[in-house]
Amino acid sequence: MPLPSGLKAKVIFCLQKPIQMKKDIQIPTVENIHIAAVKQFNEDLQEDIWTVFLINNSATALDTIFVVSQAQGTIEDVAKETTTFRHQYEALAPFTALRVELMEKAVLDLENTFSVSYFQNGKLYDKRFVFSAQSVADHNTTKLPVLDVLGVLAV
Repeated sequence: MPLPSGLKAKVIFCLQKPIQMKKDIQIPTVENIHIAAVKQFNEDLQEDIWTVFLINNSATALDTIFVVSQAQGTIEDVAKETTTFRHQYEALAPFTALRVELMEKAVLDLENTFSVSYFQNGKLYDKRFVFSAQSVADHNTTKLPVLDVLGVLAV
C-alpha cells in the first residue's frame, strides 16, 4: 500500500522479551514466619493486654517488611470494622520477633487480619494471617517459637 505523499516509511525492529503469563509466575510459600498474640501486663493501663508480634523463625533475615492490619465482623447484629493500620519495618533478624501493635479488648470479638509482605533472599513473600473472632483467648494459647512464651498463633 503506498504511503501518502511526503511520508517516508520507517522500519523499527523491536526486541521483545517473551511475555510472562500468570501461570508462569512463581509465588514462594511463606514458611517459619508467624503472627502471634501474647498477653502481657501493660504498665500504662495497669492490666493484661494482648500484643501482636511478627516472628521470624527462619535462618534468614527479612527485609522491607510491611504489615497491614484490620478487624471486621458483627457484634450484636451490627457490622463493625476498624481503621486499617499500616506498619513498615526495615528488617527482622533471623530467630527474632518484633512487636507490631496492641489489640484492644473491643477487637477480640472481631476477625483480625494481618497481611504481611517482605523480601527474603531477594524474593517477595506475602501472606495473610487471621485471628478468627474470639480466638485470641487464654484457652487457645500454645508455646510460641522464638519468643518462648505462651500465645495464640494466627492461621
